[in-house]
Amino acid sequence: RAPARAAVACSAISSVRSRKKERRRRGFGDGDAEGVDTPTPEAEARKDRRWRGADGGSAPEAAAQLAGGQALPKRKKVDFPTDSEVKSVEVAVSTALEKYAPAIVKGLRTKGWWASTQAVLPYALRRHLRDEVESLWHENCFIKSQSLRGTTYYDKENVYATEIDGHKYNFAPRMVHYTVRAAKVVPALIRQAFPDIELSDALIGNKLNICTGNGATFDAHLDTNIAEKPFNRKLTMLLYLNPKWQPSARGELTLLGEEGASQEEREAAGLPASLEPISGRLVVFWSDRMLHQVEPSFAKEGGLEDWRVSYTIWFCTHGDSDGPRVPSQVSAAE
Repeated sequence: RAPARAAVACSAISSVRSRKKERRRRGFGDGDAEGVDTPTPEAEARKDRRWRGADGGSAPEAAAQLAGGQALPKRKKVDFPTDSEVKSVEVAVSTALEKYAPAIVKGLRTKGWWASTQAVLPYALRRHLRDEVESLWHENCFIKSQSLRGTTYYDKENVYATEIDGHKYNFAPRMVHYTVRAAKVVPALIRQAFPDIELSDALIGNKLNICTGNGATFDAHLDTNIAEKPFNRKLTMLLYLNPKWQPSARGELTLLGEEGASQEEREAAGLPASLEPISGRLVVFWSDRMLHQVEPSFAKEGGLEDWRVSYTIWFCTHGDSDGPRVPSQVSAAE
């Protein structure tokens, strides 16, 4: 069964709040003087080594094994955010989305897409988010991802997925807060810029993907409806969380454009566009118009810390308004 089961009620997510107030090892923003930055692969790798070193190191002890003999690093204890850190997470997400809103709106209006050239969130926050993704993996929250062609589901090799909802709070609290905040901010921004597009701020869809290398890929597809009926996916927002990513790992997102568009129209929209999955990059496009695919990805060292992570939120409209065109091939993919 496809992991993006049904639209997630935002109120159901936000109602789940842990009362644990553990002393945090490394709070959001601590030691992050540079704030939001441009994470070159080399700089991000250096930060990643410092981060893991500050946590006592992360020697890859084989606590578990995936099919094929890939060793997983030692399980980490979830670092629950304090109330003040929760507020900081909410402020960081709101600030980033509002800061880039003019560029996002311009990109959607003129090209149908927009992508940041730098990380939109501070390093400490995106590092916490990545740790929580790995925590979800250790807790066996992921299942094999699937694609839908016609009426038949097909397993996707080397791709695993899960959904962020309130039940994941104990393993991924910041992922939940990121989702809730984005679900409140983005629809309001889009409705203001595009009054005819009535994005719901009550229901969304989401999917957290892990590609384990070995050439994992997504074929060209539109993000048209899989599970959110009677709502329709209208806007896709992708966040990448890959602190160890290097160009040799590949896995670029390729935006291809609208079906039926002329060569001149594609070129005017800057398409095709190849976007590296650098940590903290945000990508936004119209779900029902932008054909896109993911190039084969590889994990040089073969471990969880090297796997490609992307988090997608789909913002939806009601089914009886502005319904999307249905392509010949639909994928429950990135």
